[in-house]
Amino acid sequence: MNKPSERFPLHAGSDLEPFVKALVDDSHEIVSVIDAQLRFVAFSESYSREFEALWGVCPQRGQSLDELLNRLPETFGPVKRDWERALAGERYRVFEEFPTSNRSKRPREIEFRPIIGSQGKAIGAIQTAREVAEAQAQEEEQRTKEGEALHQTMIEHSRDVVFSLSLEGTLHYVSPAWERIMGTPCSDAVDVHIESYLHPDDLDACLAHISMIAKGEGSDQAIEHRARTTSGPWRVFSTRLALVRTAPGVPSHMVGTAIDLTERVLAEKAIRESEQRFRAFVDQASVGIAHADMTGRFLLVNERYCELVGRTREELSGLTLADVTHIDDMSRNLSLIEQLDRTGQPFEMEKRYVRPDGSVIWAKVRASLVLDEAGEPIFSQAIVIDVTEKVVAEAALRRQLATTRAISDNADSALLLLDERARIAEANPAFYRLTGLSHKKSVGFSAYSLLHLKRGVEHHKTKHLTMRRAFADGIPLHGHEDICRRPDGTTFPVSLSYTPILDEMGGVLGGVIEFRDVTKEKQAERELQKREERFRFLAEAIPLPLWAGDPLGPLTFVNARWRELYQVESAPSRERVLAIVHPEDLPSLIKTSNEGMAAEKPFSTRCRLLVPGQGYRWHLLSATPEISEGHPMEWIGTYVDLHDEIEREQGLELTARVGQALAEDLNLERILQALTDSAVEATEAEYGGFFQTAQDEEKSPLYATPEAEVALGRFVDILQSDGKADSYPWVDVVRSGDVTKDDRFAAGFSLQEGPEKPLPVRSYMEIPVASRLTQNVGLLVLGHPDPDLFTEKHERLLVAFAAQ
Repeated sequence: MNKPSERFPLHAGSDLEPFVKALVDDSHEIVSVIDAQLRFVAFSESYSREFEALWGVCPQRGQSLDELLNRLPETFGPVKRDWERALAGERYRVFEEFPTSNRSKRPREIEFRPIIGSQGKAIGAIQTAREVAEAQAQEEEQRTKEGEALHQTMIEHSRDVVFSLSLEGTLHYVSPAWERIMGTPCSDAVDVHIESYLHPDDLDACLAHISMIAKGEGSDQAIEHRARTTSGPWRVFSTRLALVRTAPGVPSHMVGTAIDLTERVLAEKAIRESEQRFRAFVDQASVGIAHADMTGRFLLVNERYCELVGRTREELSGLTLADVTHIDDMSRNLSLIEQLDRTGQPFEMEKRYVRPDGSVIWAKVRASLVLDEAGEPIFSQAIVIDVTEKVVAEAALRRQLATTRAISDNADSALLLLDERARIAEANPAFYRLTGLSHKKSVGFSAYSLLHLKRGVEHHKTKHLTMRRAFADGIPLHGHEDICRRPDGTTFPVSLSYTPILDEMGGVLGGVIEFRDVTKEKQAERELQKREERFRFLAEAIPLPLWAGDPLGPLTFVNARWRELYQVESAPSRERVLAIVHPEDLPSLIKTSNEGMAAEKPFSTRCRLLVPGQGYRWHLLSATPEISEGHPMEWIGTYVDLHDEIEREQGLELTARVGQALAEDLNLERILQALTDSAVEATEAEYGGFFQTAQDEEKSPLYATPEAEVALGRFVDILQSDGKADSYPWVDVVRSGDVTKDDRFAAGFSLQEGPEKPLPVRSYMEIPVASRLTQNVGLLVLGHPDPDLFTEKHERLLVAFAAQ
């Protein structure tokens, strides 16, 4: 039976015979050698004997196998082939049974090996035959030697300490690793008890373990302990012991291996410390941190993440990302996770987390993969930042922007957003409507080309500098008046405000301009100024003391009559006003005034006022509020002297009503209208009118009744045209009991105009009204269809009133 062959040549150099002689001469084995021509070069005596005994032929040196084949072809045919295989460079074995002298057969192992010359080619071959039992014993011995050598080599080169120990614990042998790890020569450790190297805290446990192993009671379980090195530090070992017994089973000694765990222990400690630092960092982080496996189940979360989602670590350990994500964000979140798994690219998203109580928070999530050394994903990690306030603020900002846009789009004022060079970046519809510019033409248009184009170069320069300073220095402007020019050349006045937009360092980034067309306001101001001038003219002409301000002072305005009567040059202070009031009347005046002002309604009261040169005189103080936006801006009032009118109650009542009317309305026409109406009532006239003196413009007559214009209008014209023009303005009182019998009127018109048009007036009276400054205010005219209605008493009453 043949074993698998293998190449295992012998190298003989260039000279075969000396090499063979060394192999064969001293060999007790059955050995033969042939050269490349299949000739016997040498053979051992045992080979020669076995050969001759087997085949009856004694081999000769130099004899070839071919000669033997010619004599014994059947026997030497297979033999030649075996030699040829060896000469081809192959080493192999065959097992054959050979007959002995007693005709029994013994199995032998025959080995063929090539002999290689200096040229690298086979120059011969060698055959060795051994009894199988002997061969096996030799092989076993060889294997044992090789195993021992290998074992010793492994011990010598092991990184771990291999040692033998007596049953009492004394070291008999330590491997070279001892010197490398412990820092002492191996010989120093021999015959030293193991306890000399053990840590005191580990000594009892180690000696107990050694004792148990020595008694055969312990297991082969390793024990961890510390051992001291010569340099001082303790190292950590994992030691495993085994009991060695003699053939009868008697314990002989112990052998063991000590694995140095110091680096591993230190590494594990470093890992634990690193994990503790990482856990502390994670738990103290201001952001949420979460690790999840590839199915989305939570592996690790920090405290901040638990706060964000409103759950504990224990609760989250059994949940997945889907359990805490808002359902409306789930689809997009899963899509991004699939993309992360597929590409490994991190992603960011804003999503909502749902807490157990139903509340929702917004968070910004950045997710990424953690890979192993092979690049395979181990888990995913996410950094979570609470952005609820930001999202809410952005939503509020969007609403505010929408509101601002709605206000801007519907505002009557023009709104401009300017860049850092005062060019228009954006404008609202009112701007395009006011200026006539289009959006395309306005963008990039300089605000300087649009505004401050008022009359005159100097004005333009002044306004231009004001605006430029405001833009350059970032100074707000409010109520700045200017002129805006349209593309067609037309202009209109504007009221302008400017608010700068500044960066963190105070640099100007741009600004916002708001301006509105104030054309109507300017027109109203001019009209108001004109009416103010007219009012002041009429107020100065009124014969009654007229004032404006606080009823108790200070006053903001007093007319000429007030200044003349109380001898002041300007509106008096509160102290000056109260100083002219009689001390006994002052409490009542203050009470009535405060109540009237609190009620914001007109009021009047009697009190004595000190008139220079005349002493205290009774007056009627009347005041009415000037209302603006539902509240009084100031109070308007009059002082009517009642001292000479006590005996004339009717006149007093008339005067009070006129004074009240004067206090209630500063419109002079209404005041005179009230005067006319009161005079008609006092005299029981059918018709009444007041003809104003024309000063700087035409003025229409005032009538008590619509019919008065027809009844009285022509009388005044007749008196003016019939010899009265030289006395204009009127200064004389005219009273007629019957105009049909009065020559002053007969020449002006036919007194009898027929039955269809009878003369409407027979009783007639006119009273001129003049101020104390000799200014003629106008003419009060009364009439009645009946004759002799107006008496001298009526005349005195009206003359006295007109004198006020």
